[in-house]
Amino acid sequence: MKTIILTFLSVIVLDSPLLAQQRMGIDVSSRLTDITLSTNYQKVVKKNFLISGGLTFGSLGRKFIDFDNDTTLLKNGFIIQSPYANVSTSFRGTDGNYYQLTRYNMNSKGIGISLGLGVFKEFSVNHGIRFNLNSKFYVVNSRIHTGYFNSENSFFSYLIYHQNYFVGSISPEVYHTIRLSGRSTLYYGIKLPYYFSLDKGKFRPTNSNELLAGFEADLSVGLTYVIGKCD
Repeated sequence: MKTIILTFLSVIVLDSPLLAQQRMGIDVSSRLTDITLSTNYQKVVKKNFLISGGLTFGSLGRKFIDFDNDTTLLKNGFIIQSPYANVSTSFRGTDGNYYQLTRYNMNSKGIGISLGLGVFKEFSVNHGIRFNLNSKFYVVNSRIHTGYFNSENSFFSYLIYHQNYFVGSISPEVYHTIRLSGRSTLYYGIKLPYYFSLDKGKFRPTNSNELLAGFEADLSVGLTYVIGKCD
């Protein structure tokens, strides 16, 4: 990873003939349950290719996992596993009853860095298309609101946990670009990041229904601005 980052930075800093083709960008992404802000630096390395790096932060989504329909299995000793290390799968309450995990509501926030490659094609003076492939690395904090079920007396108990961990993603992205002026360009499109855990000791998702596990599409809109010489 260190080698990749150093190579990326050396291309940006040392490739002086291309310093004229530089852009700063900002975009907002959402899955309708969250909102994430990203800022990035883009540099054209050939006529239609670019490299980029930036920061991303904000809400990373929320999901509700409910196993209420599996209470029969719970009564037969089935154990529901949580993807979070500090979320207990069961506990004995102060009332003396034994409770098993049956639902949890996840809400995550994070901050991270992105490194990527892109290719773009302009079809007219004002319109074009851009494809990016970004790798992203996040520090995440999740708030988990859990529900536990006592199968003997059909009682519920609720607890709240917090978990910090690291995740990564590989994100194919496609945008329609609209040139607003000689320097500024509006773009909108879709991101399709594939998330994976970088911290299996704290976050080990068991299926794609978990938050930040597998593919999760985002709608995105943003703006880039050319800095330096404008061709």
